[in-house]
Amino acid sequence: MTERIVDRLVSERDTGYSNGIYVPTQIQFAWNSNHMEGSTLTARQTAQLFATGTYTAGSEGETIRPDDAIETRNHFTAFRWILDHVDDPVDRDMVCHVHAILKGGTAQAADPSLSVGDYKRRPNVIGALATPVRTAMPDDVPRLMDDLFGILAGLEDDPLQIARAHWMFERIHPFSDGNGRVGRLIIFKELLRIDALPFVIHDNFRDRYINGLMRFPEEPGYLVDTLLFERDMYRAHILLPGGGDDLAYTYRDRWSEAEYHRAVQPAGLS
Repeated sequence: MTERIVDRLVSERDTGYSNGIYVPTQIQFAWNSNHMEGSTLTARQTAQLFATGTYTAGSEGETIRPDDAIETRNHFTAFRWILDHVDDPVDRDMVCHVHAILKGGTAQAADPSLSVGDYKRRPNVIGALATPVRTAMPDDVPRLMDDLFGILAGLEDDPLQIARAHWMFERIHPFSDGNGRVGRLIIFKELLRIDALPFVIHDNFRDRYINGLMRFPEEPGYLVDTLLFERDMYRAHILLPGGGDDLAYTYRDRWSEAEYHRAVQPAGLS
């Protein structure tokens, strides 16, 4: 029987094997995803934290925010958790649980107004942009997320479908904070579920990725091509060097803009 990517990840996690795909996926995923959101930990410190639970300062007087270390450890935990729930359907309980893991023990978790582990209660914006973009209003979030869960349930290895599902999560912005990281964990999980090649967004392509999300309704190719590139990167730099050339997965890397009709934004995302 041909082995799935998720089965290899779980096997390496459970046996402590460090020369395959699990360890580099954990470290690269946690560092890139957190660093994109402003984490002060370096890639080296992230690797140390994964291996030993501690890290050393890179230079005298270096400042590391406590929550950066906490959220990095939490990202490791969230990734381990999604591996055990890859074949479960994505629903409100799941995304809220992943959010609770990611934010557990942080200063935000102590603030009830930020509703860690539940949908946002106050309007927010995508603040990673020069011009902040409005997101779904809190009252619209449950309905919009239910729509997204339906789309994810029917997800196939289609570049446009994958990009649209990820864009929807990030545009809804269902949580007070941590939306990018939760969204990237969820789409990684879903690609594993359908046995498709996953991706890790690299911090050095952050601007291209963010622009792709913002331009998606009018120019879907920008995000589609960015995600395809990152899938190529995952295969070339993690899967194949880690002995994953014998794993079973699909990777459809072609799409046609002729197939795309302007995305109809669900009511509440205008």
